[in-house]
Amino acid sequence: MKVHQTLVPEGFLGAVDYNPYKLDIDKAKALLEEAGVPSGFKLETVVWNNPPYTDFAQAVQATMAQAGIELDLQVVDGQQWLDRYRNHNLDIWVGLWGPDYPDPHSNAKAFVVNKEDAPDGSESLADRFGWDAGDLSPMAMAAVREQDTEKRKKLYQEIQKTHTDTSPFLYMFQEVRRVAVSSKVKGLVLGVTFSDDRYWAVSK
Repeated sequence: MKVHQTLVPEGFLGAVDYNPYKLDIDKAKALLEEAGVPSGFKLETVVWNNPPYTDFAQAVQATMAQAGIELDLQVVDGQQWLDRYRNHNLDIWVGLWGPDYPDPHSNAKAFVVNKEDAPDGSESLADRFGWDAGDLSPMAMAAVREQDTEKRKKLYQEIQKTHTDTSPFLYMFQEVRRVAVSSKVKGLVLGVTFSDDRYWAVSK
């Protein structure tokens, strides 16, 4: 894992090196006081019982406690974790996400685009969590249709920075795969996403 705080993964068109968040407990307490909850409050969430996600969630729980926020963290199996997420039955969601295909729109569609006719926000995390992306939504749709690669790249860079600064989604890490392959194995192709891995030409 490596620190990555934007919605487009490194290696994709338009990816940016933009990691503005850092631990600042004093600032967190000041923001809570400004919001009228200087004594903090309690939140409930679930985490999939699969390392390292449990470790990440427990670290977040401990960090939030330093600012006075009590996180009731329930460790559950994968099906319960998905059910609570899909039914909106939690205060915050501690999750993981990966693009379906090697293009920035895969994640932009999920985290930015609002689609009014989707049942229960099922096609977009922005809708599922009740976030109106405003101008970012049509900007993301313009980016996926843009034919000029450089213009498209700049659109996604702008979308990401604004999204990281204003959205309710906080990205923490990007997974880094380490693959051990024998020198006898030939023809293996590892893609940017798991769906791009190619095994048909593998020989030994």
